[in-house]
Amino acid sequence: MADDSLDVGLLMAELEALRAELAALKSQPVLKTFFHPDQPEIAVDADGSSDQSQSLAVILQESEERFLCLADSAPVLIWMAGLDKGCFYFNQPWLAFTGRTLQQEQGNGWTEGVHPEDFDHCLQTYVEAFDARQPYTMEYRLRNREGEYHWLLENGVPRFAPDGKFLGYMGYCIDINDRQETRHVLEESEEKYRTLVESLNTIVGRWSSTGEITFVNQYAQDFFGFSAEEMVGKSVFETIVPLISSSGHDLEAYIADIIQNPEKYQFTENENIKKNGDRAGLPGQISPFLTEKVI
Repeated sequence: MADDSLDVGLLMAELEALRAELAALKSQPVLKTFFHPDQPEIAVDADGSSDQSQSLAVILQESEERFLCLADSAPVLIWMAGLDKGCFYFNQPWLAFTGRTLQQEQGNGWTEGVHPEDFDHCLQTYVEAFDARQPYTMEYRLRNREGEYHWLLENGVPRFAPDGKFLGYMGYCIDINDRQETRHVLEESEEKYRTLVESLNTIVGRWSSTGEITFVNQYAQDFFGFSAEEMVGKSVFETIVPLISSSGHDLEAYIADIIQNPEKYQFTENENIKKNGDRAGLPGQISPFLTEKVI
């Protein structure tokens, strides 16, 4: 994913360089025109400098063609907006995604495809960034040509002329629907897991490869006398495992070996310590992701 983001960043940088080139060309005094992706209008100046204006017109047309070719071949959805906050340009991948025409999407037409639940957040994020002339990133759902809503990750950046004058915004969107669906499945699984372990009359806890506690169920909190806040984020040795057992065994080395080689300790027993100082030997079942103590 990092490589994809880097490629998109380089692409947008190249598009921005082309846009700046176009802006510089259009600022030439002998070339009176404005950007229109379909038909740029060309006119000569008053002193009849037709050769110079025609030469600039050819360069401008070639620059615009390069911009459009690059934007339309990009693997992302690209748009541009003017000073009125309305969008005047969408690349072909955007139009192919939505199944709508450029005319339908222009202005605020594109917002017709935004999911109703995301509309206010989407609009507020865009307007606040636009007014502040600041880049922004947001996620929202947009309806595709089949009528299905897909999650998009959108990045927008302000556009400026060579002289620093604000011109509007340019942005691109990446379809992250698969990522969002995977996240949703994981969140549902996590919720089911938590509901299950909280219903068990069993000590259930998880710790990371560094020995940091990442989860304890309510039964474990009640047994050890600690709240979740007092345990999660702490080392097991700062909370529920003494460094040395009552019989003199080095529990720090023992727990370290469990963390490094959990497959060796499918069933084990070690001494634990409660908040009040009481010690208890607890049998347990170990997995690479879960430490479970059965009372």
